[in-house]
This record gives sequence, C-alpha cells and structure tokens, in this order.
Amino acid sequence: MLRRLHLFFFTTLRGRLIVGVAAVHAVMMALFIVDLTVRQRSMLLERQTEQAVALSRTLAVSAAGWIASDDLAGLQELVTAQREHQELVFAILTNDEGKVLAHSDPAYRGKYLLNLPSGDAAAVIMKSEGLVDVISPAMLGTHRVGWARVGVGQKMAAGKLTRIISNGVLYAMLAILFGSLIAWLMGNRITRRLYAIQQTMDQIGAGNTKARSTLKGQDEAADIAAEFNAMLDRLAEREGALSQLNTRLEQELTERKHAEDEIQHLKNYLANIIDSMPSLLVGIDRGEQVVLWNRQSESMTGIPAADAVGRSIHEMLPDFSHWIEALHHSMQERQPSGMEKLLLEHNGERNFYDLMLYPLVANGVEGAVIRIEDVTERTRVQTLMVQTEKMMSVGGLAAGMAHEINNPLGIIIQAAHNIERRLDPSFPPNQVAAQQVGCSLEVMQAYFVQRQIPQFIASICESSARAARIIRNILDFSRSAEATMVVVSLSEVLEQTIELAGSDYDLKKRYDFRSIKIVREYDPSLPPVKGILVELEQVFLNLLKNAAQAMIANPAGQPPQIVLRLYRQGEYAVAEVEDNGPGMAEEIRRRVFEPFFTTKEPGIGTGLGLSVSYMIVTQNHKGLLEAVSRPDRGACFSVKLPLPREEQHA
Repeated sequence: MLRRLHLFFFTTLRGRLIVGVAAVHAVMMALFIVDLTVRQRSMLLERQTEQAVALSRTLAVSAAGWIASDDLAGLQELVTAQREHQELVFAILTNDEGKVLAHSDPAYRGKYLLNLPSGDAAAVIMKSEGLVDVISPAMLGTHRVGWARVGVGQKMAAGKLTRIISNGVLYAMLAILFGSLIAWLMGNRITRRLYAIQQTMDQIGAGNTKARSTLKGQDEAADIAAEFNAMLDRLAEREGALSQLNTRLEQELTERKHAEDEIQHLKNYLANIIDSMPSLLVGIDRGEQVVLWNRQSESMTGIPAADAVGRSIHEMLPDFSHWIEALHHSMQERQPSGMEKLLLEHNGERNFYDLMLYPLVANGVEGAVIRIEDVTERTRVQTLMVQTEKMMSVGGLAAGMAHEINNPLGIIIQAAHNIERRLDPSFPPNQVAAQQVGCSLEVMQAYFVQRQIPQFIASICESSARAARIIRNILDFSRSAEATMVVVSLSEVLEQTIELAGSDYDLKKRYDFRSIKIVREYDPSLPPVKGILVELEQVFLNLLKNAAQAMIANPAGQPPQIVLRLYRQGEYAVAEVEDNGPGMAEEIRRRVFEPFFTTKEPGIGTGLGLSVSYMIVTQNHKGLLEAVSRPDRGACFSVKLPLPREEQHA
C-alpha cells in the first residue's frame, strides 16, 4: 500500500501536482503562522512596555509628595495598592539616593538600588518577553525627590498568544487539505488525456508501428497527439531514406579522412604562428578553462602547455586574474575589450602590460582569446616624454610668474631706498623740507632710531634683495638649456641650487628645508668645469630633494644634516651630497638609477629623478654618478665631472 502511494505521488504527474500544491500551501501557511506569531509577540511586548512606563510614571507622580515627607507607611500602602494590576511583578519606591522606601516585597525595604539612571527621564532597564523593568523619576516641580520602579510580566499575553498560534495551525491544516483536494481534481482532469497518448506509445513499443493516437479536441493534449502522429509519419519516411544514406557513407568517410588531414595541417600551421608571436596568447572556453597556451606563455610563467590546458585561467595567471574577471562581460557582449599599462611588481621590479580579450564569435564557438604584451619599455619612454613635456610647461609657468612678481618687487625696493634717502638728515632737500614745516631732523632721527625704523627699512631691502635673487635663479633655471658647454663654478652652482631648494614648494609643504643644517666643505683651489648650467642645477636639485625626503624618517634626536663637498680627484672635479638619513640596503642601491624605480609612497616620486640625473651626468657631461650607502649610515652621491684639458695636467 505504501509503495503504491509513493509511486503515485512521486512518479506520476497527477501525484506530483497534488504534492506540489500541498507543499506550497504548507510553506505559505507556515510563513503566515511565523509572521503572525512574531507580530503578535512584538505587539504584546510593546503594549507591555507602554503599560509599564505608564504605571511607573503614575506611581512616581502619586508618591512624589509622600517621598518628600518621608511617609514610609503611606508609601508602602501606595505600593501595596498596585497589586491590583494582574501583570505586576514588583513595585519599588526609593529616595533620590536609591534607598528603598517601599517595596511590593517588604523584605527589601531599606536596601539600595545601584542601577539608577543619570537623567530625569523615564528609562527602560530591561525589556524581554518575561519582564519589562521601567523606572521613572518622582518630581516635585523641577526637583527630583526619588524614583518609582515597576516590573510588569506577560502571563496573560502568553496565553492569548498560544491560542492565536493554535487557531493559526488549525486554519493552516484546513487550507492544506482544501488545496490538496483541488489539486487532485485538477490533476485528474489534466492527466486523463495524457494517459490516452501514453497508451498509443505503449502499442508502438510493443511493435505495432501502424498505431496512431485518436485523441481529438482543441487543448494542448490534442496538439501533442497530432504532433506525435506527424512524428511517427516522418519516422516512417526517414526509415526508407536511411537505406539510401548508407550507400553514401563509405564515400563520405573517405572524403572526411582527407579533410581531417587538411585540418591537421592547418592546425599545425596556426600553432606555429601562435607560438612564434612574442605576446602571451591564451585561449579559454566558456567556463574560463585554458584550451590554448602558446610558447610565450610557457616562457613567461614556466608552466608547460600540457599542465596548463584544462585548468582555470585564474589559477594559471593569478597576477592578471582580477583584470581578466573585470573583462568577463566582453565574452557575453561579444565585443573586444582591453586594459593598458597594467602594473605588476616582482621582487621590486615594476613591469607594465597591455591586456586584450577577444571573444570568439564564429562558428558557434564560445570562449575568448587573451593577449598579454609586455609594454614596460614603451611605457617608460612614453612616461619620460610626458614628464619632460610637463616639466617644460611648469618651467614656462614659473618663468611667467617670476616676471610678474619682478615688477611689484622692483617698486618695493625703489620705495624702500627712497624712504632711506628721505630720512637721511645729511640730504639737503630733507633739511629744506624740515625747515619749511618747522621740525628738527635730529629729533626726528632720534625718534626713528628709538622706534627702530631704520632696521625695519633695512630688513625690507634685505628681504627684497633675497626675493630678487630667488626670482633670478628661477628664471635662469626655467630657461631652455643650450646644447653648448660653458665654464661654470661648481660652488656657485651648488649655492644657487640651495636657494632653489629652499623655495621649492614640494619640499616646503612637508617641512622647512631651511631647518636642515648645510655643511659646506669646498676646496677653494678647485678649478671650474665645462657644463650646461641648468642641467647641473637639475642634477644637484634632485640630489638635495632626495636627501631631504629621506631624512623625514630620522628619529627625534637626530637633526637632519646635508654635507656638500667639492674637491679634485685626478682628472675629475668631484661634488658630493651626503645626508644622515636612514640609508639604503644594497639591493636598493644597485637599482637606484633605474628609470621608474622608487621606494617612495605613491604620489611623492615618479622614479625618474635619479635616472634623468644619471643620464645628464654620464651622457651629456661624460662624467660619473655614484651612490654609496648602508642602512642607518646615510647616503652619499658623488658627481664626477671631467676637468678641462688645460686643467687636467695642472
């Protein structure tokens, strides 16, 4: 009996329909009961909370005067009277310090409550289905004299909730039963005509190939019967055609073998083309499994094609996984897409790659081809060109600003000198003007000296002259460098560079460059060298900026210091820039002149300053640029420039 019921309900359409409808009703009614229970429980808890708050406030208002008069008997009667509330668990009245003056359980009188609120508003201390604990202040006017605390239970509400749940379960069972009955009636009506088609199929299975369904009507079952009969007719026609096809089979097999040989030759040819490409080419299917892995892929990853095919692309190329995932939409949209200049770092080496994804859209093949090309050198050249153009623009802007500042600065300097001249008592026009207004120049001069007016004017002149020098250095630095060499003094170049570094905004916004102690160790007998002034200033400015930025990490007890040395070493004039910063490890020192190599945080350095300086010294000036450093010992950069021939043997 149980087996027959199991087969009926789980192997027939009629039974599955009944089970499905019953299951849907059961789930919906279960959700209804759960939602009803939650809502009723929440509503009862909120009602219990409101009742507790109202009861505590009423008790506080009634007891305020009694607490103020310290009438313990009256307070106890007031608490005892609250027992008429059926849900009341306890009622407590205390003074302002928390001493229990009255309690529904007299044994607690005289004790203290410790968890009193800090304000003068009612507070819910505990809120649960079993108990709501509320405390309210007893106020006389604006003065708090004590507290009223009550606890309200939910016994009656729990009984109501139980009855509601029982009724809900009963209604749910009735709904499931009624729905199952309707499902049985509908299933019986729907499947009756399908069973007629099944009988025809059984006859054909028994060998009666001439059997056809006689079901008529306008519903879907009649359409199925008609299509079934048409299918049987077509099968009979094709059965005759199969004999004709068999005669052609051998001929087609021969032609197919020849085509397979041609396809294999074409595959080998395409494989040679793919393996000869310098880019990494990977073919993936719809599930992002590797189906093609060219020779460059093997070289780049060290994974043979036999090990890569059939595995996930994200496992084979983990460094590019998140970028490939971002282009996944291209496979669905069947549109090529890509990303350029993707940065990867391995063992401190920065490399850039272009990633392209080409969806396969021909012959019903689903998947994509991924091409990854190493564009590190091209990116470096492009970035260097952009940086050069940017520096040229910044230089033009700086020159324009310097010219604009020069005009008001000249007026300030001229006005300061005019003030000095017109305050001079020995200047004859000043004496004539003083006699005309009836004042003594000697007295005025004494007043000016007493108020330090001459010192202020001298300070204006000194600051203006310093600003003029800075502007002149900026103008000289911003002018395009000439290709011809000129004779320059390295000491003058260093001093001009120090003034430029002191006015560099990129340094000032982090700390005051003037706070760095500059120690000069110049050899006065060092002869001048031939060089391009602006390029040498750029080299020394880069070295000073790197030293200043490195000394940010100095501990508090180690003030920053830069030592500048100039001396002669054989046929070279040597300029050294030494700092007392944290220094560099050997692996960093070996790569410090590589383009785009930097240890600074993003946004602070581009990694081009020292590489450009190295190019200027070694290629443009035929000199040497070296770095000596150890961790915690600072760093020293040496610029060696060849002396003029007439000075090499002096």
